Amino acid sequence: DVEAIVAAINSSRIFRYLTKPWESEELRLTLHRAVEMFQLTRENARLVEELRHANERLSTENAYLRGSAGPHEIVGDSPAIREVLALVGKVAGSPATVLLEGETGTGKELVARAIHTASPRSDRLFVAVNCAALSEGILESELFGHRRGAFTGAIADRKGLFEVADGGTLFLDEVSETTPALQAKLLRVLQVDVRIIAATNRQLAEEVKVGRFREDLYFRLRVFPIRLPPLRDRLEDLPALARHLMRRIATQLKKPVGELTEEALTVLARYPFPGNVRELANELERAVLLSEPGAPLTEDLLSEHLQAADGGGSSGVLESRTAAFEREQIDGALARAGGVKSRAAEELGITYRGLLKKMRRLGM
Repeated sequence: DVEAIVAAINSSRIFRYLTKPWESEELRLTLHRAVEMFQLTRENARLVEELRHANERLSTENAYLRGSAGPHEIVGDSPAIREVLALVGKVAGSPATVLLEGETGTGKELVARAIHTASPRSDRLFVAVNCAALSEGILESELFGHRRGAFTGAIADRKGLFEVADGGTLFLDEVSETTPALQAKLLRVLQVDVRIIAATNRQLAEEVKVGRFREDLYFRLRVFPIRLPPLRDRLEDLPALARHLMRRIATQLKKPVGELTEEALTVLARYPFPGNVRELANELERAVLLSEPGAPLTEDLLSEHLQAADGGGSSGVLESRTAAFEREQIDGALARAGGVKSRAAEELGITYRGLLKKMRRLGM
């Protein structure tokens, strides 16, 4: 049936039609090409799926950058954090390379995103890579790309992140963990049209002295250094930061959450938080998960090691700084609300009764 054959060929159910008698070589070549076509079809399907996932990640990334990665996401009003925000504002408009220094969990990636969002490059990609999380070979491939067949598993040509981030910002987190060989390659490639923001939790100057980090790369990266303060040095920010994190966690978990009690806040203020804001966020997430929906977050929901901390004898100083910050925040909210307490409470993210309770406790 000629019509059936034509229909089958047109619908791709038949790769090629051979007439009898066929040549053995022709049959061999046809089978070989059919296998190649099958492999290409399967590879194309895989690549299309990879592209779909990449586009989904890109859409999520862009939405994050547009909606929540600006300087407003850096919560706090302490002198230390105000200085960081001032430096972000000064450097964002320039193409200068930035080196973010600070302990683990102080928010280096958040600051990097804020710089990108406030820069003329904000409509281009922000690409982040953790240099400590990948082996040297994989990190090199991620940064500079590779050709198909360059190593086992390299089934296609792949652009490097320097090329992907062209015109945008490339964030090199934990850059101090790179090997000397990779540092040399980074030094050569820093001339491309990519805004470089690097971060480290080490003292890079000391790493240079002991020979673990190239001095020339150090000076190339340290055009505009910003040191992020640890949480223990800006405890005035703790109440506002904890409320902000709780709201974000509650939204992510889709769970209503009450206020953080004064007793719980006191427990948090006594703890030194070696893991900084990241550790605080983890502790609050645990407390939210343990809490009843809509109920206050009490001190008994916090980890035992937090409750056991004595603050090294400085709890009175910490509580005094926290109280001063709360007074300042309440005064500002009341002024903006024209003295209407209900509106001030709404701005502060607490209930009307909660505001009255705080004002009584603070002697306001």
